[in-house]
Amino acid sequence: MKKMICVSLSIAMLITSLFVPSAFAADKGVEQAILTAKNLLDISDDRYVIDEFSQNGEDYNLSWKNRSENVLDGISATVSGGEITSYYKNYERDYDRMKFPTVTKEDAQAKGESFIAKVCPTVFENMKIERSNFERYAGGTYTFTYTRYYDSVPVRDQETYVEVAADSGEVVGFNTNYDRNLTFEDKNGAVGFEKAKDGYIKNFGYELKYVLKYDDKEKTNNAFLAYVPNDVKYYTYLDAMTGELVDVKDLMFESRGGMGDTQSAAMGMLSGDTNNAKSENGAVLSKEEQALNEEIAKLPKQDEIVNKIKAVEEFKIDGGYTVERYKIFKNYDGEYFASVELSNEGAKRGEDYTTKYIKYNLTANRLENYSSYGTDIRTENDKKADFSDMEEKSQKFIDEYYAEFANEFKYTKDVNSDYVYKFNRIYGGIKVNSNFISFAYDEYTGELTNVNFNRDEAKFASKENVKNIDELYSKILTSDTLKLNYIVYRKYGADNKLMRAAKLVYSLDDNYTLYDANTLDEVDYSGEHPIERTYNYDDIENHYVKPYVEKLAQLDIGFDGTSLRPDESVTKRDYLALIALADNRYYFDYASDQLAKIMIRNGIIEKDDKNLDEPVSRIDAVRFMINKLGYKEVASKTSIFNCPFADIPENMIGYATLGAAFGIVSDKSDVLDAQTNLTRADALIIIYNYLTRE
Repeated sequence: MKKMICVSLSIAMLITSLFVPSAFAADKGVEQAILTAKNLLDISDDRYVIDEFSQNGEDYNLSWKNRSENVLDGISATVSGGEITSYYKNYERDYDRMKFPTVTKEDAQAKGESFIAKVCPTVFENMKIERSNFERYAGGTYTFTYTRYYDSVPVRDQETYVEVAADSGEVVGFNTNYDRNLTFEDKNGAVGFEKAKDGYIKNFGYELKYVLKYDDKEKTNNAFLAYVPNDVKYYTYLDAMTGELVDVKDLMFESRGGMGDTQSAAMGMLSGDTNNAKSENGAVLSKEEQALNEEIAKLPKQDEIVNKIKAVEEFKIDGGYTVERYKIFKNYDGEYFASVELSNEGAKRGEDYTTKYIKYNLTANRLENYSSYGTDIRTENDKKADFSDMEEKSQKFIDEYYAEFANEFKYTKDVNSDYVYKFNRIYGGIKVNSNFISFAYDEYTGELTNVNFNRDEAKFASKENVKNIDELYSKILTSDTLKLNYIVYRKYGADNKLMRAAKLVYSLDDNYTLYDANTLDEVDYSGEHPIERTYNYDDIENHYVKPYVEKLAQLDIGFDGTSLRPDESVTKRDYLALIALADNRYYFDYASDQLAKIMIRNGIIEKDDKNLDEPVSRIDAVRFMINKLGYKEVASKTSIFNCPFADIPENMIGYATLGAAFGIVSDKSDVLDAQTNLTRADALIIIYNYLTRE
């Protein structure tokens, strides 16, 4: 007991020494950081108590929590160089429903900038607004993002954001990666626009390609023609001083991660014996299950596929390898694949090991992917392999294992690696974007480490109306678009210490934009034109829906396009899309069949409603909304309701009554016009009523 008392007293003394003046020397850096944060952020001792602390070089990371244990209320901040460089306010948010903002965007921006000027004036003096965003949920927040400028030139990768609550106007988040120690290249002596333009076309530029777009209704790929940015070596830029390429190593940009395997397991993993049609307890396969069973039974068996894989001489899979995993899955196109993992004996003993991963198309009887990973035992004295014949070896592999497609693929040197050999698919003399066969080799052993096969069946568009690429360059390369920028990179200084510096380059604001080859209009990878949602419709000036449109626009809810066509009937698809937006849910493609499946699964519509391209009646619009609110079962109890409307079918009385009770529709008239098609204007009003219901 005495020992425990002594330990407790020691801990108490230690804690006291951290926060109470004593004979021990205080850490002035920590003390100053705490005082700086409390003064700049108005942190009250009556409300908050210090909670956590850490230090990373000149950065002091501090957090406070509310003195009441039952209140979600905290502050986190980073203090560096006497200024706040990050701040986060943890507070209670209302996640039950979306709300309209009570603070305007303009007022929120002013409050945010006032906050930055107070807590981090160094940043405030050197920033310009880049973009803004409104997050609609949990009371809503505005986020304003700023780019650093030096000598009137933007500094990429040097951004600051501030987040403002839309219901209170309080700043709830702030962060900056502003580097006070950056050294900048002088922009005097930079080449002019014309030389920069020539350099861009020569070293970067665009290429005419086929781009694949999947048609969900036709279940096929359509290939449209677009001008696509050329592949360029990573970390290369257009040097503003010379108008030529500059290769900047070790840039402080985050690496872009791969998307992984794009073949989705729509049915989950399937493996094992498929011959048991009846279980011991007497259960039998349904006709659908039997059909699936028979489909799988026709696939090549595991031993056959593994033997085919081992027979590929280039994979070097000898008798020491065993199968660790063999799984079958089916993708959305109905094709079956086997995922195979093999490893050698060393892996099991924890010694030098190699693991092979293979993806095999069982339906097409074709290798899709191969990769090999193992212990790296090379030394700096090892010699690199001879790569003089690797292109020839790669072509031989294609001729042997992809013979039916061999004439479609042509070698293109990979700009980012001397050890990767890529063969692009060519159709009608034009590359097909994302269709290729690639090979990677170990730079020291020369062994094959990776194979990727990507080829899609598609309908190819005609190239008859393609515009000349010079027309594209005249359109997109102007003095307003090809501009000076600073990019940040690492280099060694005169003292041989690693430092960060800013290099002056010419670049476009967006180096990844596609352009329709027939119109030269900007498009995305689905061939669609980017939509800027402003909701400034040109046909509602004197329409009763205008104030509702303006309110919903604050939440980024509305119909696409420049005209609303307010008195036209709304389709089920467009109405359900509005419901999804009002619930802060973004489904991947409102035009696809998946929307109906999702809405049926969520109980909002029935299977009979799945034709989404037909008009929706007023009573069905109410039914969908009441189902969305979770009162489907209650609405079915028609006998308990006293319906305010005289034109409601018996089975819809509950829905109509609840719709009026929730204020979804008005009951000022005893007629709902239940079977009349809902107009686009009234669809927006229902959404507004849903969001403002009591």
